[in-house]
Amino acid sequence: MEIIKKIETTMPVKANINILANELTDGVASGFVNPLEFLVKIEFLTKVLEQAKKQVKDLAVQSLSSNESLFGAKIELAETGVKYDYSQSESWQSIKAQIEPLETELKAIEEQIKMATKIGKSFVDESTGELISPVQKTSTASIKITLGK
Repeated sequence: MEIIKKIETTMPVKANINILANELTDGVASGFVNPLEFLVKIEFLTKVLEQAKKQVKDLAVQSLSSNESLFGAKIELAETGVKYDYSQSESWQSIKAQIEPLETELKAIEEQIKMATKIGKSFVDESTGELISPVQKTSTASIKITLGK
């Protein structure tokens, strides 16, 4: 609870992010707090903050009349998630029609290579006669947290 008070009184600037994060994780680093319990609680808090941000976003957009500055942060209305409808262009449609079959073929080849990699051995593609061999796979280990209902 002390950290909540600290967040309320700390200037929300980039320079203070690591300072507060370090204070928040001190208990884990010193062995007093279970790191898995900490991650579950942080995941919950992240979801709470994301939801709160969604709930307030429209009201904030309505109340912003021009660019503002608050707590050292620049607040401005930005156009995000812009989408263009290229389908009106005949040349775009023509090129897209040529690309789509190749993309479908590429996906099929990728799936075959994944299968060879998963089973750990090569096999022959019956339709093409090509030898499909396993490839090197890289991944990053992480922790997935699914909150209970």
